[in-house]
Amino acid sequence: MNKKNGIFHTMKLLCCKKSLAEITNLKFKDIYETMVRPLTYEFYITIGNSYNVMGLEMRRGTMWAYVILPSHNKEGWEINIIPVALFNVDWQRIPQNWSIRIIDGEINLLPESLSKIDNWFEKYIDDDDKIISLIDKEIKKWIFNDGTVESIGKSNT
Repeated sequence: MNKKNGIFHTMKLLCCKKSLAEITNLKFKDIYETMVRPLTYEFYITIGNSYNVMGLEMRRGTMWAYVILPSHNKEGWEINIIPVALFNVDWQRIPQNWSIRIIDGEINLLPESLSKIDNWFEKYIDDDDKIISLIDKEIKKWIFNDGTVESIGKSNT
């Protein structure tokens, strides 16, 4: 996790499964089946790689992460929402600059700059310039001295 000025700016997750179908005794399987079709769908993640997270969201009792991934369509990065069940998580390492927001009974943990914006992810998907600029600013908080972004889909080995 990147730490600047005494504040953790990002959360990292370690990929342990590529699809929900790989999880034996999957809790809330009936709920996941309404949101992910088929359960064998793979989310462009690699087992053993760590991924930076832009935020977390509780959907119908299941936790999802806004994961920063290398773009598969263009140069740079993209955000995908992925079930947290596919990752190992250190829940004691939630960034200090994230805010909790409850919307229609659903819990969101997001950087403060995004937590104030309704439907920020949908606006990101629609290529809203203001949202993309905000996300770029958040990602720049994670930049190392060598100019690279910390572990966007990179192996831990």
